[in-house]
Amino acid sequence: MNYRKTSDLLKCELENIENRKSKRGIGVSTGYLDLDIALGGKGFEPGKLYTLAGRPSMGKSALSMNFVYNLIPELSENEVVVFISSHDSEVVQMQRLLSIGLQLNMKNIQLGELSEFEASLLNNHSFLETLNQDKIILIESAQSTFDEVKDLLKILSDNGKKVKLLVLDTIQSFQTPHTKNREEGIKELIQDLKILAIENEMASLITSDVSRKVEYRRDNKIPTIDDMKVSRHIGYQSDFCFVLVRPEYYEVPGDDVNSTEAHIVIRKNIYGPLTTVILETDMEKQLFKSAQIFQSI
Repeated sequence: MNYRKTSDLLKCELENIENRKSKRGIGVSTGYLDLDIALGGKGFEPGKLYTLAGRPSMGKSALSMNFVYNLIPELSENEVVVFISSHDSEVVQMQRLLSIGLQLNMKNIQLGELSEFEASLLNNHSFLETLNQDKIILIESAQSTFDEVKDLLKILSDNGKKVKLLVLDTIQSFQTPHTKNREEGIKELIQDLKILAIENEMASLITSDVSRKVEYRRDNKIPTIDDMKVSRHIGYQSDFCFVLVRPEYYEVPGDDVNSTEAHIVIRKNIYGPLTTVILETDMEKQLFKSAQIFQSI
């Protein structure tokens, strides 16, 4: 078991506090200022585990890929982002990334129904050069295991690569030990992922489905930590947990519900404030944009 001297931990935390005070933060930006502020100053911090939860069709995968896209400018030469999906092929992941980066309708990309101008972007857009630098690793794995992820990180490290953000979409698809029931297996998996994030000094983001029982509640249908599918330990064991909701799906009160809005409702925050960050969406282009609205709960 490795350990760090208390004097080293103190020095590190004093530096972190100073960075947060000066708004520099110690992590990598989510690309959304209000969300960065809510998460302690500068988005995703190394050694921390973040959970993004929501029902199907909310846009968890798209928002996660927006985080990846927004992070690219911050990556240095040997830094990479890893995105592992259990339900989207590498082809679909690349299509989503192109849709975000080039701001093209994803369905048109898939069908090849592009205007002459849109097609020209696929030949000379600066974002393509970024993709050719291999800073984003896209992986399709229907039933990943913790050991497979750990081995991948070791391979990347041995090749001189530093992972800044690991995205696992979705956590319920991961295999857990057959010797444990599913809920306890998920709890152990989350604990192992937290340790892995600390050991590799990287931020980890997992997406989580929520239980269908939420849809049948008579009162507020916006999911809570207790609503995580299979195991509520997913949210409780994470350092941060937020829920992605689209108001029109959840019957959020109001005379004029904006169908392009998406709300990130923060349910757990080790830095304290539980808030709602509002984004604007263009789902045809898989885009989430800052709405510059920040609400306290």
